[in-house]
Amino acid sequence: MLPMFVRAVVFCDILRCNAALNMFVYDLPPAFNTDLVQQITKVSQQHGSTCSYMASPCTEMRHAGKWSWTRQLAAEVIIQQRLLSSQNIVQDPKLADFFLVPYLASTDCLLQGHSWRCVMSSLAAELFDHLDHYGPLTRHRHLFLGSADIHSLPLTIQSQSLLLSLGGQLMGHRGHIIVPPSVAEAELQPNAHAKRITKNDIRDILFWFTGTGNNAVRMLVQQELDQLQALASSDEAVTAALGYKPQAKHLVVLHQTSRSGDFLSPNEMVREMTRAQFCPAPPGEVSGAGTKRLFDVLLAGCIPVVIAFPTSMGSGISWWRTDGAPVEWSIPFWEFIDWRR
Repeated sequence: MLPMFVRAVVFCDILRCNAALNMFVYDLPPAFNTDLVQQITKVSQQHGSTCSYMASPCTEMRHAGKWSWTRQLAAEVIIQQRLLSSQNIVQDPKLADFFLVPYLASTDCLLQGHSWRCVMSSLAAELFDHLDHYGPLTRHRHLFLGSADIHSLPLTIQSQSLLLSLGGQLMGHRGHIIVPPSVAEAELQPNAHAKRITKNDIRDILFWFTGTGNNAVRMLVQQELDQLQALASSDEAVTAALGYKPQAKHLVVLHQTSRSGDFLSPNEMVREMTRAQFCPAPPGEVSGAGTKRLFDVLLAGCIPVVIAFPTSMGSGISWWRTDGAPVEWSIPFWEFIDWRR
């Protein structure tokens, strides 16, 4: 039952609970946490980013290459900060219900190239030398942080009993807790969304999408939107295609990008998303990769359009691919939110 209780601690704001588990925090060297944040912030800014690494909400005014998307994997930074503000931290490990390991595995792996299993990381190999209370009787009570897709984390982290990461969840791994990707943009924070609703929220774009055609599903989505846009000059053709006559000024806004460039700036993306009514959220390369887009469009007030694939696992519905991880293994908070409704 421990994983459910730890969920209560980590997501207490969402659950509106009064979880009071005692937590022991390892005093790891700064190389495992604060140094990593400083390093990735410095590298990001050298490549043109104007934002910190999830220290506060911030929207980049121009795209900074891969460093613009690294912040979506920084949920571990926010979660660690929240856990370290807990009133239930104990100094005596004998009093601990669980142990927090403040190693920012995702951040470390991003700095090492975000490779398969993060084989270039030296910190992962050194980590267990610092965990004096880790052993056969306590390993299931050690909470590890790694808010990247699980296959990009070191094997020594993937195999832990209690782990926070992006989806998909490993089948039968009850202690694998799926977390949402972090959303850095100031305009997409919950308080900003509430302010937009109280104002004149103009939704003059019917369908909005930007992305690379780096898999078959995304290419099909782009082709369908291209075909719909080609009908824009004929009200009759649009009505026949959609079953009704839309009132939006812009039928489709589509940005087809490539890995080599042509990306909208995060600021431009946010401005257009908050004007859109429907935003396709096709899958990415791994089961958790599409969740960033899903949360972005939800926070922008746009209705996400997902693709349901049949799968032989779990609930029988995957938003990733045929026979892929089912929705409840890929999306956070599935115990509390029915994402398919």
